[in-house]
Amino acid sequence: MKQLVVIFFLLTAISNSPTFSQTPDSLSVLIAQSANDSVKAAILLKHATTSLSQIPDSAIKIMQEAYQYAVKYGQYSLMIDIKSKMGILSATHSDYLNALKYFQQALKLSEDAKDEPKISSAYTNIANIYVYLSMFEKANEYYSSSIEIKEKLKDKKGIANTLNNVGRIYEKQENISAALEAYEKALNIFEELNDIKGISATLLNLGGIYTIKKNYNIALAYFDRALKLKQELNDPVGIMRAENNLGFVNVLTGNHKKGIELCQKSLGESKELGHLEGIQYNCECLYVAYDRMKDNKNAYFYFKEYIVYRDSVVNTQKLQDITRQEMLLDFTRQMYVDSMRRTEQQKVKELELQKEELKKEEELKRQKLYTYSGIAGFLLMIVLAVVLYRGYNTKKKANEMITKQKTEVESQKEIVQEKNKEILDSIRYAQRIQEALLPDDNFIKDCLPDSFIFYKPRDIVSGDFYWINKTANKIQFAVVDCTGHGVPGAFMSIIGYNGLNRCIGEYGLTKPNEILDALGNIIRNALSQHKQNNTNVYDGMDIALCSLDTETLILEYAGANCPLYFIQNQNLITCKADIQPVGAFIENKLKPFKLHSYQLQKNDIIYLFSDGFADQFGGEKGKKFKYENFRTLLSSISSKTLTEQQQIITHTFENWKGNLEQVDDVCVIGVRV
Repeated sequence: MKQLVVIFFLLTAISNSPTFSQTPDSLSVLIAQSANDSVKAAILLKHATTSLSQIPDSAIKIMQEAYQYAVKYGQYSLMIDIKSKMGILSATHSDYLNALKYFQQALKLSEDAKDEPKISSAYTNIANIYVYLSMFEKANEYYSSSIEIKEKLKDKKGIANTLNNVGRIYEKQENISAALEAYEKALNIFEELNDIKGISATLLNLGGIYTIKKNYNIALAYFDRALKLKQELNDPVGIMRAENNLGFVNVLTGNHKKGIELCQKSLGESKELGHLEGIQYNCECLYVAYDRMKDNKNAYFYFKEYIVYRDSVVNTQKLQDITRQEMLLDFTRQMYVDSMRRTEQQKVKELELQKEELKKEEELKRQKLYTYSGIAGFLLMIVLAVVLYRGYNTKKKANEMITKQKTEVESQKEIVQEKNKEILDSIRYAQRIQEALLPDDNFIKDCLPDSFIFYKPRDIVSGDFYWINKTANKIQFAVVDCTGHGVPGAFMSIIGYNGLNRCIGEYGLTKPNEILDALGNIIRNALSQHKQNNTNVYDGMDIALCSLDTETLILEYAGANCPLYFIQNQNLITCKADIQPVGAFIENKLKPFKLHSYQLQKNDIIYLFSDGFADQFGGEKGKKFKYENFRTLLSSISSKTLTEQQQIITHTFENWKGNLEQVDDVCVIGVRV
């Protein structure tokens, strides 16, 4: 059974800011007519709120102007609101460092005003920023502080919303039991308040948790209830997500028809909403459902759709991850600078306190020790000057070090990027050269009209290649696996490809065993392996080489570590290869290759292959595919057309590999006689 990875949508809170009708001109009139600064600040804040999604830079400027009016008039509540909205605007545009700064300023103002509701709100906003920066422990600390105040204020809705946020953090940390506890507490509160929106959001979260726990019946019940509530709320995104989750779980439980129906509906809604992740997840669900139903046509269609949208989403996520990492680096640097600044400020404060204490003591003794106090004051000024000077130098050196490190990092980054580009361009040019060496499609169809080739390099260039030649009434064809993969393997493949052409074109050889013997000499001479100090040098290649007489249907075969399979009368027959590579220098152990001859019949199928398919790790336990499974696969599909066989082999490989890396180059050739 194929392993289905279910990715559930995370719910995000969306706040719709009210819109107002004031134009810039009418705004100026209102401000001019306002009697005091607090009214002016309120008007500016109201106007800035309407600019949040339209002109963010203008909104920030308006908020800063509003803040000055609020400060002038001493309106703490308004000052807090302005700083909070500046933080929300910065976070909306992914400027998390400035957002954190504004929220911390809002927290300080709230604490000064002893405004507990606003303190709780600031804690939540700061926690949200730490979530964006993947600093989950810090986020949990602030969420806990927010909940503590909300409990004191009996703000049940706020507690439930925060518990949902805490649950998502535990879910990201794979602490499923803690996430479940948080979500269940949130659901109980929302149900007590009859908050339909909160209930529906929490039901989706709980459905995801029970799916992870494989309690599918409970998950279905939660998702079904969430869907009904989302429909009642007329929430198109929520409806789409609930239907997708229901479809996934139905597929997991074997109810493929129901799962397809739900995911088809959700897919249409995702496309109408332009929701790329929704399209990706629905295509994945449909692909798996059709694949399990053996509907290869639809499975292949949705598999291609899934890959297209997955790449779009992954690229977006990679860009977001890079941005987040850069922000974390900036945040760390800023924390270091702030720490240095606080240290210096603390030193100055301590010195100032010492100065005040000394002044008090000197005032008491002034009459008796006037002269000594003057000397002490002078010495104190010298000490203070030295400390300040050292502090200044320390801070200056720290800033210079940070600037230097930043410059070095940026310079090294540019050098690495340029070198990577040069290397990548060179490898891609090598790819074009390698592709040019391979037989073109027209030549393949002319020589092997009923055939398929599954060719999947691990890297841009490959150490595996296939070779086809035609002489009179005979077709020679081979699959070759060179030592290594990527660039080293590609170099070996060029030597092997030219060597095969020389064996036939220059030496006039036609027998597969004679060709392999000659090819081994060509490779050893090319690499000068016999001149190396080591007794044994194993650089070479594994190969399965065939020669098919198109008139008599006699198949001649010789192999170096690469066996050959063919299907005759619905039976899979294995032709064993010689256990030695071509081209290696193994003292006193190299033997001539053996020739194997078989009388084939019409419609028999020949399979040549490298070891990449059988050696691929994957499946539920992350183990190798192995040759036994490979033979079973070929036997099971031998009655199908070669086009269908290629599709099945492709799907089988991708499904087995899953999210694991490809371990080797892969090449499989199928030929129907």
